[in-house]
Amino acid sequence: MASAWEGANGATTTNIATPAPASPQDILQEVNLFLQGATCQRKVPVDSLAQSALFLLQRVPAARHAVLEHFCNVFDDAAGFYIRQIDAGSKQEDVEEKLQDQVTVLQEVTRVLLTFINTTPDAWAPIVSSWSLTLLGQISGKYAAHRPLAMSNSLNDVLTMWMTCPPTKLLIELATQCFAAMVGGAPDSCVDALLEASVQYSPHFDWVVARIGSCFPTTIITRVLNCGLKDFCSAGRDVMDRDPGARKKIPKMASVVGILGHLASKHQHDIRKALMALFQEGLESSGDSVRVTTVPFLLQLASMSPMLLTVLTTHLIHALTPSVLNRLHHQFSAWTMSSPGEYNSFLSLVVHLLSKCDVGAFDILSFVVSSAAPPDPGSGSEERVLEEVQDTCVELIHMLLFELQRGVHSKRREGTGDLPLLEGLAKETQRLVPLLLDSAQSKRLPWLKKLTVFTAVRAGENFAATVLSDIIAKATTPSQLALYFHLQEAVEKSLKTVARETVESVYGAMATSTPPQLVQTLHNMHRVLLGEKQRGLHLHASACFLTMAVQDDLHKLCDVLQHPDVEVGIGGLRVLGTVGIPPSVHTSVMTRLSAVLVSLFFRVLWRRVEQGDNSGAAGKTGVRLCESCVRQLCRHPFAQSLVLHHLLGDTVSQGNAALLGGRTMPSQPVSGGEGGKGGSLLRENRRLGLSIPLPRTHASVFHAGVIGQGLKRKASLTLVSKEWVLRNQEALLEAIWACCQSSTDSAPSSSAAGSSQLSALSACLRLPTMSEASARTLGCTLVEVVTMDTLYNDVTWPDPEFSKVTLERDLHVWKTMEDHPVLWSILRAVSGSSVFLYYCSPVLKSLMAKIVSTLETTRVTHMSDLPLFYERAWWLVGVLAQGQLLPAPLSSVGELFPFITPYEGYLLLLSVWRYMKENPPALSKDQVEGRKCEVHHTQVLRAVLNSNIHTVGHLYPRIFNT
Repeated sequence: MASAWEGANGATTTNIATPAPASPQDILQEVNLFLQGATCQRKVPVDSLAQSALFLLQRVPAARHAVLEHFCNVFDDAAGFYIRQIDAGSKQEDVEEKLQDQVTVLQEVTRVLLTFINTTPDAWAPIVSSWSLTLLGQISGKYAAHRPLAMSNSLNDVLTMWMTCPPTKLLIELATQCFAAMVGGAPDSCVDALLEASVQYSPHFDWVVARIGSCFPTTIITRVLNCGLKDFCSAGRDVMDRDPGARKKIPKMASVVGILGHLASKHQHDIRKALMALFQEGLESSGDSVRVTTVPFLLQLASMSPMLLTVLTTHLIHALTPSVLNRLHHQFSAWTMSSPGEYNSFLSLVVHLLSKCDVGAFDILSFVVSSAAPPDPGSGSEERVLEEVQDTCVELIHMLLFELQRGVHSKRREGTGDLPLLEGLAKETQRLVPLLLDSAQSKRLPWLKKLTVFTAVRAGENFAATVLSDIIAKATTPSQLALYFHLQEAVEKSLKTVARETVESVYGAMATSTPPQLVQTLHNMHRVLLGEKQRGLHLHASACFLTMAVQDDLHKLCDVLQHPDVEVGIGGLRVLGTVGIPPSVHTSVMTRLSAVLVSLFFRVLWRRVEQGDNSGAAGKTGVRLCESCVRQLCRHPFAQSLVLHHLLGDTVSQGNAALLGGRTMPSQPVSGGEGGKGGSLLRENRRLGLSIPLPRTHASVFHAGVIGQGLKRKASLTLVSKEWVLRNQEALLEAIWACCQSSTDSAPSSSAAGSSQLSALSACLRLPTMSEASARTLGCTLVEVVTMDTLYNDVTWPDPEFSKVTLERDLHVWKTMEDHPVLWSILRAVSGSSVFLYYCSPVLKSLMAKIVSTLETTRVTHMSDLPLFYERAWWLVGVLAQGQLLPAPLSSVGELFPFITPYEGYLLLLSVWRYMKENPPALSKDQVEGRKCEVHHTQVLRAVLNSNIHTVGHLYPRIFNT
């Protein structure tokens, strides 16, 4: 431990505190005792030897070198004993007990030295400081290999271990007190001593620096930076010329970084202030060397410490305003011209630091890009970046892109390593995408696209999907939306499943979006899908990854179609119509999609009625989209049946009745409660269930209402205008046609449908011929919707007298058809299909029964005086004739209705009934085309013609074809 005293050999001895003088005999006696004990000539007790050493230290200045050297051995022996005992597994309390005598001696030594420091700090503080720091460094390095210290995982563990060791704890107390005494008058000397010791004994000395630095953070940080800058400036230009990384090998630079790193956990704010103050001083300094080297010094520190890099990037970037950049350019211009090699090394260092920044990565990227391509100057007077600075930033960006490209591909192949800048950008999606969109038509775009692609390849599918989905959600112009295709094409080469992730990200963002945002997102998604489809035509079908991803998530698209805002639903229809419905769809998805499409169809009809769009352009868009999606969905037989059920079921629902010209039932007050007032039947039944029911009262049975509420309120007429009713019925018929057409059929042109369909309804235009499966499904669905049960749903016609048995059923069918006139239009429009009429036979039979019974009992003189039944009878005969179920001449009886009495009409319809009974409907057209009326079927017709020959004589040749 002799070297521990070398730092104090040249110290002055003036003003050293001394006690009262002692006699020469006493001094000689203590000298002999000290020499004998220190040189081990004879056994001297530890406490006696210590007292002798302290006596000499206080009274014989010339002996201080030997005394302090002796105390080095004492501290070292005590620290070594403590570490070895702890290493052997002894408890700390037991070790401290064994060291009690030595610790008492060390405490006395420490007390005396502290007294010297407090009494004459100028003389003793430098001596004791150098001695204690050197001794701490030697002890730390000597015992660093022992298990308690070697197994410590962090600096805090090492610091805790040494601070529990009594000898080193006392030495730290001495060093700290010396710093406190010196920091006011000679701070540079104490910091230099600390740096020198740190360089010599690092890394085992780091805990000492951390302990002392935490006691004097501001002073230590400031002085450490100043000492480091001086050392950096004095390193010489030739060092940089020989090796660009040579400054990292300067010992004090490593010590500066180490000290600041130790203080960062609790004093990062002070470090930040000191770094920014140093930068500002260098910017305003009058010395050329300081101005030129300050920024490189700070960057060199940042390259050696991630913590310092984070501090600089989060604050220095904001300080680099255009005016500051221009000032730095003027300061560096001479150095750039005189030392191009060092300048290039400086740029390489900047690029290296940029690639290592993770915290504040977006701010750094935005700063560099904005400096390389500043926005157009506005009306303000803010200073702009010089063109030379812009050129330098462009060069930095190109170097950075090259560095990142090489890193991304090499790391991807090796599967190791990291790129902090890209990892930091991956966390800033919400800020990166707006910057991309704002730069869609600027010089920055190629740089930002490459950076985004590199980040996506590095970060993976989640980041890439988030960026692509944000572009879809936020793009407002075609140029902005074109970014999607550029990025997708580049990213898909490395990330094959990015399309699926993008769709999931889009749907996830939709959950928290407002309706206008949803409409914009769906509009952009539709345009992207169209662009992908066009690209797929030139490439291969497998290139449409986004389309296939949307098809795989049709159940999520159902949520969009079900959105309360109709505009959002229409946007979803555009997407669905573009991607199409794949051949294989899960049954649950198909079931839900059928219901959602039909519900949206009627909501679109309501919206265009409420908006009062006379041209119908806006409403027609939604209607046409619904029809197109229905047409695609109904290529699946199972879905066709579902859609037809939903279409006809929603047609007769109370919510849509008025839309199609039907009657809506007013809401009835619920019976129950006191005084016959409306209330909750459930609540009433619960109340009555807790009481004893009285016999012969309404409380003795389950409550279904109380008789005596008055007559039923009549159904109200529709409030929708006749014009809109016809338009809506037209849309419904076209939807049914789209649902029922076979896969080989093609839809009529929109112009033809739009111009002729409105008049076609009034003329009962027939829909195009449909397949037998579609006709069967539609017929069965119509019967299911209209009839109250399936008890009498036989397709054969019974005797007319049997209608007395089915009276209630027939009245229900008639009422349903009359409450919803659109059902008559559907029946008439599809009457050309014999298969449809075959399955609709129960409905036709009930309608005929109601008309016949009414005509039989009426007392009016002319059938035309019953306009409703006259029209319905004419329609019914026309339907049977159109389906070729009723041959001539019975198919022409409707032409006689305007001229005959109701009873004669009753007789004619009775003849039709008997013919249908004898010739029931058939599935095949071949079975009905050859049918003819027998003589007994036309007897009543001939009799009616003869009795009314004066008014219907002109019809006789045409009816009997004579």
